[in-house]
Amino acid sequence: MKKSALSPSLSIGLVLGLTLLCNQVWAAQMERIALVVGNTAYAKPLESGRHDAKRLAERLQQLGYDVSLHIDVNKEQLINAINSFNQHLGPNQSGLFYYSGHGVTIGGRNYMVPLESDILGEPDIEYEAVNIERVISPMRNGEGGKNLVILDLNAKNESISGLPATPKGPVAMDAPNGSLIFYAAKPGQLSRQSRGKNGLFTQILLEVMSKPRLTAEEIFSKTAKKVKQRSNGRPTSWREGALNRPLLLTSVPAGNSTADILENDPDSVVNDDNQLFTSGITEKEVISFIQHYFRDGNNGNIDSVMALYADRVNFYSKNQASRSFIRKDKLNYLRKWPSLDFRLIGEPELSPGIGYNEVHVVFRVRFKVYNPKKNRGIRGIAKNMMTLRKVDSHLYITSEKQKVLSRKRF
Repeated sequence: MKKSALSPSLSIGLVLGLTLLCNQVWAAQMERIALVVGNTAYAKPLESGRHDAKRLAERLQQLGYDVSLHIDVNKEQLINAINSFNQHLGPNQSGLFYYSGHGVTIGGRNYMVPLESDILGEPDIEYEAVNIERVISPMRNGEGGKNLVILDLNAKNESISGLPATPKGPVAMDAPNGSLIFYAAKPGQLSRQSRGKNGLFTQILLEVMSKPRLTAEEIFSKTAKKVKQRSNGRPTSWREGALNRPLLLTSVPAGNSTADILENDPDSVVNDDNQLFTSGITEKEVISFIQHYFRDGNNGNIDSVMALYADRVNFYSKNQASRSFIRKDKLNYLRKWPSLDFRLIGEPELSPGIGYNEVHVVFRVRFKVYNPKKNRGIRGIAKNMMTLRKVDSHLYITSEKQKVLSRKRF
């Protein structure tokens, strides 16, 4: 195996003149995991539960989720599935939980009703049903900011023998910090049950999720609006909580042009540069940003370069590096290679980031670094990746990585 011509300090230092990103394309890129549950085979069957869950699971897989699908589960199976889901939640995971099936509301608490439940009265609920807090509580204790809970509950108590009839549906729950709970019906209302294979709420949710470039908030808002329209205002879908940062769920299908997307979804946002980003980040802005970065980097203008960084950056193998750490690294590199020359090759490739106000950029650069006193240098070509976030009309670097494609000493 050929030994790298670049020393570790050189590899790190290349960020001074170009965007060189951390050891992973986006070290904080959230792994998407989902637990989807659909219960149907009750004594009084819910035809839509099975079909809704299967269709949603398929859609989530298309969107990059690692999906665990469970159909017609009893209490033990449901608890085991929830425990496994909770164990996989972490700071770099975005979790989504979906339940379609019977539910019951007793004592201000919402429960999912598994199959094989033997509920003869209210005292049996705690032992035979599963409190939804079993899903939500771990989200309260972890690092919030990206978890979604979607509940399509048939929570009319008379559907469960032994319970008093009630005209109301589930009660509202406090969403964990940085998480969203989306109800098929507003707390206190009953969801509309479909006579067909698919429930109204999930059917509309899937329709909206087929649209490109939508965040979780946008999907939930559009779904609630359409549910209200098609049900004449009863029920009204509802959401609790808010994400700490926008979470982009859908993207443009491969091979679709902007014209195709607009024909299928007139509400999509296209900016003046014909780039489809709900954030309004244009290709022109990105190119101007990169040129600015190159110009100031080549001139050794550290202060100007550092102004392009966010307060915390995923920087090579160091996650969430501070600006002072990056500044120190750049100064050390500039001392080693006083002469810098970085030039963009071709045009950058843009793709949506995790949030609606982010964009991921991939481009190639021809670099040349030189130390006149030691009369030595290195030239080559590198592939660079950058995640940019737009805040108050300004772009900031939040992540950097580099892959050197070729290099030669001189």
